[in-house]
Amino acid sequence: IYTVFTLLAVGNIDDEYIRRYIGQLDPFEESCLVQLRQWIAETHKGKLPNDSHLLRFLRARRFDIEKAKENLCHSLAWRKKNCIDRLLVDYESPEVIQRFFPGAWGGNDREGRPIYILRVGEIDVRGVMKAVHGEDVWIRHVLCLVEEGLKKCEENTNIFGKPISSVCVILDFENFSVKHLYRPVFRVISQISDTVEANYPETLGRMFLTRCPRVIPVLWTIINMFVEERTREKLTILKTDELTEYIDEINIPDFLGGQLSLQAPSGGVVPRSLYVHEDEPDKFDAENSLFGDSSYTVVTIKDGDVHEVLIPVSQKGDKIWYDFDLLKAECTFTIYRIGKIKATEHDDNEDNLRPSSPTAKSNSTLHATTIYDKPLVESATDDITRLSQPSVYHAGDSVQETYVCQQPGNYALQWRHLASHHSASPFDFISGSHKTKIMYHYERQSPGRLTNDATTNGHISGEKRTSLTSS
Repeated sequence: IYTVFTLLAVGNIDDEYIRRYIGQLDPFEESCLVQLRQWIAETHKGKLPNDSHLLRFLRARRFDIEKAKENLCHSLAWRKKNCIDRLLVDYESPEVIQRFFPGAWGGNDREGRPIYILRVGEIDVRGVMKAVHGEDVWIRHVLCLVEEGLKKCEENTNIFGKPISSVCVILDFENFSVKHLYRPVFRVISQISDTVEANYPETLGRMFLTRCPRVIPVLWTIINMFVEERTREKLTILKTDELTEYIDEINIPDFLGGQLSLQAPSGGVVPRSLYVHEDEPDKFDAENSLFGDSSYTVVTIKDGDVHEVLIPVSQKGDKIWYDFDLLKAECTFTIYRIGKIKATEHDDNEDNLRPSSPTAKSNSTLHATTIYDKPLVESATDDITRLSQPSVYHAGDSVQETYVCQQPGNYALQWRHLASHHSASPFDFISGSHKTKIMYHYERQSPGRLTNDATTNGHISGEKRTSLTSS
């Protein structure tokens, strides 16, 4: 970004230079650029920003030259203090980022902008945060990506013979859920956003959000919290087949329907062996949820017990989406339908009738509860039907699935503690090894509110992710 000026004369800028490196300017804009260029050359020593970078500051401040001077002055001091000019030479990303951060540079969009692609839904947000030494690591990594992007912009300017001064970003949200709304992540995002907007204004050309999740209203609210209006105007939500309106298929990743084989980590669960924090790695810190209360419920299930959640369904075709992590021990998971429930039998469990929401859950770990006085089992007499075979899950497993209801009624999710086959220890009562701990969230969705759901009626679709290591 920073080069020694060769064109310092006050006056009109060469037309060919404008065409190739700056882009069309009106007389007022050209005058502002010349003034800012002269001021920075007279007041600062050493490496100076090129005209393209000066224009970013001018455009960000709507060509208010005094505001642009102030911002640019602060940015130059910031670069010097943090040795930003040596970032691409000296920086080496940590192992966890190299292995588990699923983002990489791809090709170019139709305007010639370099494209950065990030599979947001494949990030183990808690894992990657616990496996780095401090938030500064992430800030420095993103700054390195921005510097790489601007270097690619300069290269593309020479390749295409026209000014390329911004990048294109594709965010793929497949498998994204409220589990990703983790407060420490958004503290970092807030710092990154402030730093980038202050020192790299007008660097983002377009950002495409694709395969967006059911929690997109929450996500959009979060985005609005962290970015300025000028940046928000550059964000577009697209279906995957709409990317071709802006990008050639050869530059669209194959997992988004294109032809590009992206050379990037696949993401996945970060092994606990990489954690650097001293806190209990499988402890769910409800205070770190983005909102004051967590949208996830954490439950401990003792040996021989079950935990059940009752979900009333009003019409055929409604979908139950559930997401749970097994934090400790083992369990089985089963779905039931109950023909009729007597009011007196579920009064004490009235909370289970309410669909989950970001503010509905308690921050504390709860004890297991059942709908009736005893766990559900299939019974023609009691009009209880088992809709899925019990599936076994182990510590570290993460499940996101959808069930399509074939008729109205009361549906139940059941987690049952699975006794370990290991020999008992006289100290088990201290270690609590006979307890299962799960963290779960569910939503009931009507057909009109869902999009792009590839579920089959009466079946479950989704994904199970299993940790590669155990501890």
